[in-house]
Amino acid sequence: MLSRTRILLSNSRSFHRHLSVSSESVGSTPKEKYSDEVKRLLGKEAGSSSGSSFKLSLSEWRSNVDSLLTSLLKTTLSTLPSSTLTSTLSSLSYVPKRESDDAHSQLSISQQIANEKIKEIQRKVVKERELREEDRQQLDQAVEEWKAAEEEKKRYQSKLHQLQSQLANSVESPTDSTLHHPILGPLALDLGYKKLYTPSITSLASLPIWSKQRTFRPSRAKKIAQSKMKSKTGMPGCICLTESPQTGLKIVDGQHRVAALAMLNAEGVEGTDNVLVEVFQEGDESFAEGLFTEINRAEPVKFVDMPGNGVSEGERMVLEEAVSVLKSKYIKMFSTSSRCVSPHVNEDNLRDDIFKSGVLEKRRIGRSEELVRWLEEENKKMGRRLKRGKVEGGERAKAKATEFGFFLGLDDGWLKVKGKSKAKAKAME
Repeated sequence: MLSRTRILLSNSRSFHRHLSVSSESVGSTPKEKYSDEVKRLLGKEAGSSSGSSFKLSLSEWRSNVDSLLTSLLKTTLSTLPSSTLTSTLSSLSYVPKRESDDAHSQLSISQQIANEKIKEIQRKVVKERELREEDRQQLDQAVEEWKAAEEEKKRYQSKLHQLQSQLANSVESPTDSTLHHPILGPLALDLGYKKLYTPSITSLASLPIWSKQRTFRPSRAKKIAQSKMKSKTGMPGCICLTESPQTGLKIVDGQHRVAALAMLNAEGVEGTDNVLVEVFQEGDESFAEGLFTEINRAEPVKFVDMPGNGVSEGERMVLEEAVSVLKSKYIKMFSTSSRCVSPHVNEDNLRDDIFKSGVLEKRRIGRSEELVRWLEEENKKMGRRLKRGKVEGGERAKAKATEFGFFLGLDDGWLKVKGKSKAKAKAME
């Protein structure tokens, strides 16, 4: 307010000078004509000195200044010619600043600040919504997984309840124990030397495998399952079990068929829940060996897998691990068929051929790592023989062997290891 008053006074003095010059040029009324009026409007008492103080308040004084300027303008404008008036008005450039202008400027600044805050809040809201949407999706996924787990739990509970019911029935009816097995279920037929049951595949798959069974191959079980899925003729034959008071039930023959049926049953294939099994009462370990040999005469078992051939568990482990390492490295060159053609090899055939060659004994190989090194070296030798044209066979077989770097399936010359071997002599009998 004080700064505004100073501006008004400054402009009034400037205007006064313009008026004085203009009055002198036109010979108008002297200054004394309105000096008393000026003093009155400025709030000074007549006859007071220049150092006297104002009696009026600031607002009254400001109003008087505006009135003074208006009076002076009216008095002067009436006496000035138009040219002088134009000159005088153009020299006055002051335009009073209104309080509303300051208020409007402050309001504009406040609005800008408010708009920035609103935009920031909007950005936070959008980000929060995105985070909540992500959390919602994760929650939905967790709910789906929980539902699936609950369904799986219900299925297992149902199977458990079924087994518990079977066990309870066998306990409640001890006199019928010969007609109802606690694991295999109702007796289907008693032939004296063996009994037939039709247990669920779930119960059957939980049974242990006879310790001298051939090595279980998941790939073989999968191949059987795929074949049965296409043919839909069911599983021929029956699963052979032995039972004794000391060791309980064991699967002697049919382990791959059991695994295949379990796979099909898990996929919901009809007709795979119940399986026909035959159970022989085991007298001693030799009984299971004789039974296994007799069953597999129609489908010959590899020499290395036959019980009583002098193959130790350590030797079986060395052969199994070494061939498995070789298969993992040259997977494209291994076939699940025992009648595969060159340059492919079959895992079981290869184990059997290596053992019958007597290389474990002749080269004193006692660890799978040693056998792997020997096989890799023989494979390189076969590759060099092929380059020199010393290997017989079809061109397609040679090309594929070269493509995958595996040459042991081209011929069996590399198995002819010099030296004597008890295992080889046994195999030749």
